[in-house]
This record gives sequence, C-alpha cells and structure tokens, in this order.
Amino acid sequence: MEKVNKIKQLLADAETLSTAQKRFKELISEGSVDKYCLGFNKDSRFSAGKVTISLDSKYGYFGNSDSYQFIWLKDKETFEKHLEAAIRARFSEIIQDVANRMYNEAVQLKQEAEKELRDYLEIIESLKERSNI
Repeated sequence: MEKVNKIKQLLADAETLSTAQKRFKELISEGSVDKYCLGFNKDSRFSAGKVTISLDSKYGYFGNSDSYQFIWLKDKETFEKHLEAAIRARFSEIIQDVANRMYNEAVQLKQEAEKELRDYLEIIESLKERSNI
C-alpha cells in the first residue's frame, strides 16, 4: 500500500498547489483578512517548503581529473538578488509546474501501485485457499 499512499499524497498536494492562488484570492477578498502573503521568500515562519538553489558550472578535459569553474561572477549578491526576483516573478508558472509534476509522478506510480495491489490480493487469495483445506 506504500505506492497507493504516495499517490494519495501526491494528488492531494498537487491539488492544493493547483488551487492555492484562486483559494488565496478568495480568502483575502474577505473583509476581515488584514495580514497575508503568498509567494517565494515572503515569511519563512509560514513556509510550506524550502529549497536552496545554486548556479553551478564546471568543465574538465578527458585524461585529466581536474575540473574548472565556467561562470565567474564579480558580484554574487546582485546575481542572487536578481535570480530571486526572476523566480518570484514566475511564481504562478512555477507553482503550476510543480503541481503538474506531482500529478505526473502519481500517474507514473499508478502501474507500480496496481502491481502492489495485485500482489496483496494474491496473498489474500492464498490464505483463502489454505483455510479451505
């Protein structure tokens, strides 16, 4: 049942993310809501998850175990500020993409879950046969 439970969790989380913006807009349109935020790096006290992102670049040559950094930035702080701004600007697109990827993972797990369930049913059937002896 592990795969089935994973599918249930993926579908529930994907649905939560897919509908979050609409539900949030409805919530904040109520007259009694005076504190709110929805987005990346808004208020970590209410975080649904955290990811660290780095821009990594390297190259190396055949026959040599050395690797070299490809991108060198003079001002990493400015890059980080603009990377965060670019990610924030694409909040809706990113959240929907995450939800879609969760749905897709659930679909991929479906076959594995079906096999798992068939295996459980075989065990149950074998018990039924033994109890009739």
